[in-house]
Amino acid sequence: MKLFPQNLRDRQHAEIIKRRSNGIQGKGGTGIEGQPLSEPPPPQMGRLGRLWSRGSGLNEREAATGLSASSTATQTTIWLPVPLVGFLSAIVGAAVVKKAGVPAELYYSVWAGAMAGLAGLCAGPGARAVFRSLYKPLRVAEIEHLLESAESDLERSYLTLARDAIRQEVPEQSEEDVRAAIQALGQAIDRLPVVTVQPLDTDALREEAAALVEQARGHADRVIGESLERRADALERRADAHDRSAQYVRRSAALRSEIEAQIEALREGLSAFNAGMIATGDMAHLSESARRVASEAVSAADAREEVESWLSSPPPAAQASPATEPERVATVGRRGG
Repeated sequence: MKLFPQNLRDRQHAEIIKRRSNGIQGKGGTGIEGQPLSEPPPPQMGRLGRLWSRGSGLNEREAATGLSASSTATQTTIWLPVPLVGFLSAIVGAAVVKKAGVPAELYYSVWAGAMAGLAGLCAGPGARAVFRSLYKPLRVAEIEHLLESAESDLERSYLTLARDAIRQEVPEQSEEDVRAAIQALGQAIDRLPVVTVQPLDTDALREEAAALVEQARGHADRVIGESLERRADALERRADAHDRSAQYVRRSAALRSEIEAQIEALREGLSAFNAGMIATGDMAHLSESARRVASEAVSAADAREEVESWLSSPPPAAQASPATEPERVATVGRRGG
């Protein structure tokens, strides 16, 4: 079946397009072998990029990913033909003006208009055609190249699924479900980075915080008492943050296991096509299950971002009332005297 770069994870999508843009093929291809690539650029899309990607079938995120990665091919299309053709035609023009007696003003005014037209052609339809040419179906060799740099068993399992899908004959009515499932599983993996939390006795932290609060209430020195209260608040925040992080880790592990199970289920479904043992409705169900786990992964990632935002916010500072602040200044002044 046909699988396209945008059906993979964002990073893999960008790497495939960048390799194609640079003229590099995977094993068994005809391009340059073994050439290392730098990290794909971050997604971005300018005014020309919107023109080139219009009608390509890519959504905005996919287009921005591909446009950044395709810069070698698209920029070459814009900047190489105009100077080259302009230089050669200017040389030819000098000979025409000299031998044929064509007025130089006439020739070079036509030349300037032609160069402007060529530049517009290259920056518009030319670059758009080049950009779209990079979105041909994936080849097995390209997936195998990605497999060589896979960083985890989950990523290898995901890429193996993509490779199996490319090799598999799938009924036309089921192809879109398979592509949607692979894309959804990739998004789920991207949204669930590996996170670990060191063991921490949060009950002990909260007991220590409660003891500090009691100590602060009975302390005669207001400054020391407020300091003890802030220490207690910091301990409470640390305990709360650890509990939330631990909950995220548990959810992440559960979702990661579900992603692995969904990948294996989809692989088994693809294999069953060979024996005619799976119906179109079964594949649609597998696709819907993949989209559901992707949605759960997005929700879990949003929860993680909320925890990180909460952790980065400063704790509420103990505010001194206007009535007590002069009293504190006066107390310090008497001690200094």
